[in-house]
Amino acid sequence: MNARQKKFVLTKLIPFILREQGNGFAMSTWTSKVKGDVVEINAVHSFDNIERTKAPSCGTVACIGGSLSVLSGRTLRSVTNLSKLIGITPDQASGLFSRWEIGDQGADSAWPESFARRFSNADSPLAKARIAVSLLRRVVKTNGACLDPVDHE
Repeated sequence: MNARQKKFVLTKLIPFILREQGNGFAMSTWTSKVKGDVVEINAVHSFDNIERTKAPSCGTVACIGGSLSVLSGRTLRSVTNLSKLIGITPDQASGLFSRWEIGDQGADSAWPESFARRFSNADSPLAKARIAVSLLRRVVKTNGACLDPVDHE
């Protein structure tokens, strides 16, 4: 990760994930436009076991990869393109975007088990967003190495 990529994660991505008490963040949700104040489970098909009852003002709910896509202003559905945006390898990006559940740690790259466990136990959108942000800060600090299997606790 270069300095520009680190700054993007710290000053753009992290605040975007935390916006409006985390209501715009949901893992396994690429980007979903929501109309009205209530986020219906059909509109936001989230697998992180949290029902969102209030949509963010921008009407977009997204995971980490979807948030990157929204912030870049481009449809970057390719893991390789998203990984280049924040300066990590495609394997690390795949782990960051897709392997966040407990039990995914045997994969090539995934969330460290302690983060996955905390994320699983979190009981609100804000709590889940804060854990994802904590992981992103560690990703910046380690240049993505924390997502590699050798670094998992």
